[in-house]
Amino acid sequence: MTYQNRTAGFAEDVPYVLALVELDEGVRMFTNVIQCEPRDVKIGMPVEVTFVPATDQISVPFFRPA
Repeated sequence: MTYQNRTAGFAEDVPYVLALVELDEGVRMFTNVIQCEPRDVKIGMPVEVTFVPATDQISVPFFRPA
């Protein structure tokens, strides 16, 4: 859980959840869990990927509760 971030572009998004998600293929990646209250995120909870546009040509993978 991140409560403070002074980096431009992120300060207005706090609090947010930075998580290590393990994919079915065994790959692990750091990402954000979105579309839920940070207090509701639990270790081991099932999540699914959702892609958020960063630009017209780039989308960033985030995860939300499944």
